Amino acid sequence: MKELAERLKTYEPLWGQWTVGDELYSGSGLRAFELKRSRGEEEVGAMVKVIEIKGSDEEAEKKLRCVMDSIQKTESLGDCPQVVTIKGDAVYSVADEAGNPVGWDVLVLGERLVSLGEELSRNREFTEEEVRRMGIDICRALAYAHRREVFHGSITPDCLYRRPAGGFYMISGFGGFENQNEESRTERDLYMAPELMMGEAAAKESDMYSLGLILYRLLNENVLPFTGDPVDVRERLLNGEAWSLPSKGTKNLKQAVMMACVYEADKRFYEASDFRLGLEQAGYGTGKSEKVAEFMLFNRPVDLRIVSGLCIASFLLGIVVAKFI
Repeated sequence: MKELAERLKTYEPLWGQWTVGDELYSGSGLRAFELKRSRGEEEVGAMVKVIEIKGSDEEAEKKLRCVMDSIQKTESLGDCPQVVTIKGDAVYSVADEAGNPVGWDVLVLGERLVSLGEELSRNREFTEEEVRRMGIDICRALAYAHRREVFHGSITPDCLYRRPAGGFYMISGFGGFENQNEESRTERDLYMAPELMMGEAAAKESDMYSLGLILYRLLNENVLPFTGDPVDVRERLLNGEAWSLPSKGTKNLKQAVMMACVYEADKRFYEASDFRLGLEQAGYGTGKSEKVAEFMLFNRPVDLRIVSGLCIASFLLGIVVAKFI
């Protein structure tokens, strides 16, 4: 069987117009390659993500169906600007030298974006404002998806991207199509909510845990709550050991991130919009926002509009009382 880079050359021109360039990165169960095409004298770039599914048995066919279903889920969210747009997909059967089927290559076409995983591999440091902005943008995408009963279930740094022109952040891989291979399991499990590791289905709270843990890492000098062998780190996270606060960030920002990562799912933010609100308030400094942040740390905000209503009511009551003093 040919190596993947060789196989891709035999599929050219991809989608009738693209040729394969250099490999950009590998991670989370896929490999990404640069794509090129000429438009007049201008060279236009894109990228292709390739998920290799090995085997030809029933289990391999199940993985293929799962990947295609996940791609469909992501395509269904294409109207959200914070979700990476899939511009095309294709499936190629892979055979060995004797012509026997041995798997499939699933190709996903998209624009060339820089993943968070790539940036972390280069030891890039993120400012507090960048982390906050990233969290707000991804929370918007999660809120959009959750309203449609679509849950990610497999958020890792390789699923998050920064759009260079617009400056905002995006997410891909809903349904886990970027994390199907066994090689990606360790990375995926590091960010997986404890309840998912115990066999529960993906939900709003589990997505916020994964995003929260990524933001924690960015605020903690690129280090997760525990250091050491990834398997041991995952075990300590799964066992619910207490974490220290991340090393940088305002009190409000740290509290918002920590609440997203609470071990018990029913004590985390209930909605992605609540998490977004907490991150937005973290940019307001101290005062009222700090009081709300403290409320969020110790109470599950079933609807933070209730908190806003209580604050307004308290303010109006103060005015009434003042008139009689």
